[in-house]
Amino acid sequence: MGISYKPAAEGSIYVAYGSSITPPGMANFTLSESSTSQDNPNLEPQESFSYELGSKWNFLGDSLNLTAALFRTHNTNVLYSDDSTGNYQQDGGQVVEGVTVGASGKISEPWAVLVNGTWLDARLDQAGDQYDGLQMIRTPDFSASLWTTYRPVADWTIGLGWRYQSCLLYTSDAADEEDSV
Repeated sequence: MGISYKPAAEGSIYVAYGSSITPPGMANFTLSESSTSQDNPNLEPQESFSYELGSKWNFLGDSLNLTAALFRTHNTNVLYSDDSTGNYQQDGGQVVEGVTVGASGKISEPWAVLVNGTWLDARLDQAGDQYDGLQMIRTPDFSASLWTTYRPVADWTIGLGWRYQSCLLYTSDAADEEDSV
C-alpha cells in the first residue's frame, strides 16, 4: 500500500508499506515433518514488513530521471539450516535499513545510461541473543552499477554494464567485522 504526492509535473514523492507471510512448504508446495526439511509444518511462517520513502524527478524534457529512497525491512522467523545438525531452525529476525539513489537518461538519442548505488545496514535482530545487532552474512554494505546501451540502428541495441559490491561476510554463524572477505 502506498501514497504518492506530485508537487510538480516533473516529480513525485511517495510513501509505501508492505507485509508478507511465507509459510513452510512454499518453496515446492509440499510439507515434510522431517527436522532437516525447510517444509516442516511445525515451523512458524516467516513474516516481513517493509517501509519506504522515496522521490522520483524528471529533468531536461524527460531525458534525465533521478530517484532516491530510504527503506527499512524487518523479517521475523527467518529460516536457516543449522550447520552442526543439518536441521532447519528459525531466528528472531533481521532488520535491513538503507538508502538507494539512481540516475538514468539519454546522453544522445541512441545512447542511454543508468547508474545507481545502494547503502545497506543489515543486522540480526535477536533480542537477548549473543548475535543480536551483528551484521548479516552475505549482504554487502554498498553496491553500485553502471549500465549503458547504444542503438546504432532501429532494430539493434548494444549494451555494456559494470557491477560492484563491497566486501561480504562469509561464515556459518552471525559474523562480526573480522570475518569479512
